[in-house]
Amino acid sequence: MRIRHRLIAFDPGMSGALTAVRTFVGMGTAVLVAYVWLEISYRIWPGTAGTSQARYGHNAMVMALAGVSGLMCAVQNAGEKRRSSCITMLFQPAPLLVGVALSVLTVPYHWLGVFGMVFAVVLGVYARRLVPVIGPRANMYGTLFFAGWFTGFLGRGAIAEDSLPGIALALWIVAAAGLVLKVTLYPWLGRGTFRRTVRTAVARGQDVLAFAADAVTGASDHHDDADRGRALVSALNDAALTVDGMTATDDAPPGSTPTASTGACSPWRSRHSTWPAPACT
Repeated sequence: MRIRHRLIAFDPGMSGALTAVRTFVGMGTAVLVAYVWLEISYRIWPGTAGTSQARYGHNAMVMALAGVSGLMCAVQNAGEKRRSSCITMLFQPAPLLVGVALSVLTVPYHWLGVFGMVFAVVLGVYARRLVPVIGPRANMYGTLFFAGWFTGFLGRGAIAEDSLPGIALALWIVAAAGLVLKVTLYPWLGRGTFRRTVRTAVARGQDVLAFAADAVTGASDHHDDADRGRALVSALNDAALTVDGMTATDDAPPGSTPTASTGACSPWRSRHSTWPAPACT
């Protein structure tokens, strides 16, 4: 039982495991969709295939951009509303394409491309300041702009200027696939996060109680009991604060938010509830 508790306590709400699953599925789907579309486009427009070497380089660059798009969709702010997520995904390929187009234009001028990449880094970092204006998508767009410039810069001619419209079409198809995952699979994976996080807090609390019992009875044989105890209490505090924060958002199920009548029954004090609360009945 203690092993199970430690496994639960290791990852609050299984958020790390679920993020890994979303990332794997999102990037894999994006790369697969991009590859399938490229093969279809070569059959629809045979003149765009080119030589096998040029085709290989072009495919690698497009699938790399698609993977970045899928990654950003998978790790997008989970608290964003569905309508806002749709708007974000609708314009997601734009910063990627702008970065790629500018880097392709600077291919003949190596040093200009280097300075341009530095500018892309600065702009990507500065985009965080626009979050109060256009929301969490500002951070994503800044990162995508840098990723587009970086990919195009490393390609060094693998992406031709006349292929940009085809790349744009491929990236918007990938964004559509990401939007489907965003409104279907990802919400399903996120179900029960609040309850799992509560179980994590309980498991960490049991670890603290077990440690205290061992310390009182002298059953502990660790030489660093003080450090271990502080680490366990700190982990419990982190889990409790996570649950406390989730009760103020849409992540908590109906009826789980602490109120004046339930605050005294809560296993920890909540900053969102009136304290002290009436006695439990």
